[in-house]
Amino acid sequence: EDCGCIPTDTLDLHQALFKCLIRRSLMKRGDVFTLCVNNASDLPGHCKKLLAEFGKLALACIKEDRFIYTDGEIRAHCRGGGLEVTELGFLVRGLNFSKYHVNKKRPDFYTPLNRSFAEFLAAYYISSVVHYANILRRELEDLPGLAGNFNGSSDSSTQLILRFLMGLLGRKGHLVFNQFSPLDIPTRTLFMLLQAAGPSEANVSAVSRLLGASTGSWPTGLGRVNPGSGPKVPIPLVHTSPLELEGWASVLKSDACSLEALELVFQFDKGADCEELLDVFFAALSANESVRLVRISSLLGHEFTSTEVERLAVYVKTTLPKTRLHTFELVITCLEDGTHDRFQCLVDALAESVEHAASPSLNKLVLDLNLSTLQVAQLCEALEKAPQITVLHLPHLGCGRDGLRAIATLIRARPLVALNLAGSWGMRRDDPPSSSGSGSGSSGVVSSGLSTLQHTVKTSSPKTSTTNYYFSSLPRGMMGAYSSLSRPATLPRQPLHQLVLDGYSTTDHKRNSDSILFQRLFHPLPTCDPALHSSSGFHDVFESIRDPLCKLRSLNVSKCLLDVEDALCLGETVRKSRCLDALRLEGGTKLAEVLPILLGLADNSSLQLLDLGSQRLTLEDGPTQLVCQALIKNSSLRLLSLEGWSFRIEEEGSLPV
Repeated sequence: EDCGCIPTDTLDLHQALFKCLIRRSLMKRGDVFTLCVNNASDLPGHCKKLLAEFGKLALACIKEDRFIYTDGEIRAHCRGGGLEVTELGFLVRGLNFSKYHVNKKRPDFYTPLNRSFAEFLAAYYISSVVHYANILRRELEDLPGLAGNFNGSSDSSTQLILRFLMGLLGRKGHLVFNQFSPLDIPTRTLFMLLQAAGPSEANVSAVSRLLGASTGSWPTGLGRVNPGSGPKVPIPLVHTSPLELEGWASVLKSDACSLEALELVFQFDKGADCEELLDVFFAALSANESVRLVRISSLLGHEFTSTEVERLAVYVKTTLPKTRLHTFELVITCLEDGTHDRFQCLVDALAESVEHAASPSLNKLVLDLNLSTLQVAQLCEALEKAPQITVLHLPHLGCGRDGLRAIATLIRARPLVALNLAGSWGMRRDDPPSSSGSGSGSSGVVSSGLSTLQHTVKTSSPKTSTTNYYFSSLPRGMMGAYSSLSRPATLPRQPLHQLVLDGYSTTDHKRNSDSILFQRLFHPLPTCDPALHSSSGFHDVFESIRDPLCKLRSLNVSKCLLDVEDALCLGETVRKSRCLDALRLEGGTKLAEVLPILLGLADNSSLQLLDLGSQRLTLEDGPTQLVCQALIKNSSLRLLSLEGWSFRIEEEGSLPV
């Protein structure tokens, strides 16, 4: 009234309204009260006590989802047992249409002018007992919806009460935060309360504890920053909303922050202006010394504008030089092909930062983008000058053979410890197929292939023949067709009784069985034929791993589009590599994709982990016996995962193996 302006903040507005109402009430009664309305620093002592006492009643009724009070309840809770509080101007007496009894007085009912008045007074009461931990805990525990999401009307009342409470407490808000457990309040609500209380050091430290970002909250090995050092802990998600960006920036600036990993989901809320807050967030992230793993991702279907890509490129250049950064991951889901040019400025920023400004402690780089061949070559050229990066993940590459050849050149140029190419293609979809034909084969090819193999088995003895039968000499799709044929369509089955432990031959009278067929196919061992396989980019990668100077220890080619020649080349790599100790090839759909790798174990002396998990593979008698023979010869393997495989054992000779 006196100052001529209305506060914009909800808390300030309610404080000014109560001051105005109480001032008018006191002036009617003749009391002198001349403080300015906007100066909410103080009220007469008896009025403050009345408000706190009525706030206790209001809080009890809110817990019952009730905003109506009887005169008896008001007398019981307020000072002196009178109705003085009803004269302060914020309560309205309601109409009572109940029947009148001579011996019983009809009660009066009162309601606040607005529901938020009751919620403000409830918060006012809690703020008066904040230094009494037991009372504070009891009042907070009974608030509806506190341990879940705020969805219902009573839950929204709880949310508003907490906002008023934190605003009233200010720098003392940590006293309320310390009463919560990490599962009580959602992250956004927590940051909303921090915003209301103010980012003082004590408040931010208390919020960090609830987020698991303070000292001692995260076990070693968060997000597998140090693989094998501890269990994997979910990485905190940061969404690009103003509230979360502001809150996480305050947490990252705090000295109490010990967070080791963070993921930013890069997607703007509609109508939200996040540019300045993003600048503040990344400035805090780059200055933070505890975060060692940074992941920037996007939601499926989010289409980046050119402006967003440019801003993202700036943030990447800000993050990569970060002190003690161990792992950087950039995962952008693209639903359309041909988006390479859109992300060129981002690739330029990555290449420049990796080559010139990357943190000396940066060890792992994950780039899941729709990269073109030239972009892969550009990044590999930059990585040659960043020897500190020894773990490289480039999943879902569709760049084809030229891009994979650039990766092979990188493997030869400098040591890599781990390489992940999961879900990649050996050739682009528009590349011409190799001269050996289709990877799946037609029915005619299958029939002629089977006839040729049967004739070969009948006319030559595995003990006397001098011809070397390599698996790579099979027509394309031969093994895929074999593994997909129904039971009557396979070659005749006969029991096998003898297997030589140091070879893959059996007695002459078993030549028509499946085992004889596989012995001819896989003898002596899987070998790559460069004339047939040089058109695939995987040939260069696998060949570089066979180099005696290669230091690669872990390779992941799960769910890659591998054909028969790819599998043979990888099988030879398993045979000849002396550095590889972990190989993952999950998601195979044909036996031909994995059998050469298993047979290559016979000559391997370094591999310790082999993961071939798949839900679509079936191993029958013949290949089972060959695989077992290869495993018998191997002495280094410690873990073999065949999760999801089906085994169809019908011959008695397979059991002793």
